[in-house]
Amino acid sequence: MNWESLATRQMLAIAVATAFTLYLCVCLYWSGKSWYAATRLYGRLPVTISVRMIGWTLRTRNLRRLLAPLFYCALAAPIIWFTDLRPIWLIMLPLVAGVVIVALDLAEPPSILLLGSSQWQTIRLLMRIQLGIHPYRPIVLLDPAAATKARSSWVEYGKFEIDNLRILGPHNWREIVFPLASDVPLIVLDTRLPSPAVVEETHRLLASNLKDKTVFIVNDDGTSPSIDSLGEHVDIANLATAKAETVVDTLRTLGMSRTQSPIDNPWYYVLSSRRIEKRMRRVEMSGFRFTAALRRAYHTHGDTPFVTDAGKLFDRLNNATGAGLAQVTAGLEGDIEATEAFISRWCMEDVPDYQRVVSAARYTCQCLGELQVVLDAAPPNFIKDTLDMLEQRQN
Repeated sequence: MNWESLATRQMLAIAVATAFTLYLCVCLYWSGKSWYAATRLYGRLPVTISVRMIGWTLRTRNLRRLLAPLFYCALAAPIIWFTDLRPIWLIMLPLVAGVVIVALDLAEPPSILLLGSSQWQTIRLLMRIQLGIHPYRPIVLLDPAAATKARSSWVEYGKFEIDNLRILGPHNWREIVFPLASDVPLIVLDTRLPSPAVVEETHRLLASNLKDKTVFIVNDDGTSPSIDSLGEHVDIANLATAKAETVVDTLRTLGMSRTQSPIDNPWYYVLSSRRIEKRMRRVEMSGFRFTAALRRAYHTHGDTPFVTDAGKLFDRLNNATGAGLAQVTAGLEGDIEATEAFISRWCMEDVPDYQRVVSAARYTCQCLGELQVVLDAAPPNFIKDTLDMLEQRQN
């Protein structure tokens, strides 16, 4: 093929433009499904809140999403210049589609407002809801630092960034939260972590009619620390409550009937099993790396406070890296917190052998966090069904 000819270069440019257009059409299709599902949930076309969403989004870190069409312009301009491509509209079509998609995404009305403290538990709850109620959109207003990249893949972190409307700069969070709470069809309030803001949100929701469309997330034993912190008698039995593991089923019973979640696909069980198996192997391999670094530090420096502390972490993680699925999942959250606490205490050490141990601990923490995300994304009762199946095979 003669790449020097004008016709060949134009064919290549047209192929690139067509590929971009097809990809953007798929994105436009899924964006349209999200809008349709939200419109059915609202009972009308939610124009007012969509306009507000654009204004709020432009004050968040999602403002950089507007750069996507500009990136395409930077890519298409030299192609048009050097190939003398005609017609111009064929190259400009992906740009127009990109602008439309960005505008629809910025204005997409939320179906759920998730309120909670800026802690990892709330981020996990968001990821569970995002997966379980697709194509409905949940939004949060959390500190981005709460979603550490070490605990999530770039895909999950990107989803969190899109649905997080944390306003930048000075602002009164109450002026954002409570108007949103009045407009959205459903509210999910995580009452497991009673921060001052969550306690105030709990009080205001319970004191208004908004409690009728609110799902209160409680602990596994049914307790609600945020409600208890109010110092008032509240009959939790009269409220819509759910545990983190059952929140998706609860939301579906409250009107989100048009979900097309991957967890409803039987093949997702197979995919989840493979993903968990892969992450379990990574956790096991990370244990070998941590063991080797700790052994070297012990032989070189002896039983120092650092080595003693690292040994305690090793004893805890040794149960996780060498245990089965049930044992790992039972103490996974505690293992992650213990590893993060160890890293925080010793990250400033300048001894090379100690830094190798800290680096190995970081890698182990990342592997444990990835395993936690995969387990959260698994279908409901996946762990229980898997353990029951293994028990039946053994019998």
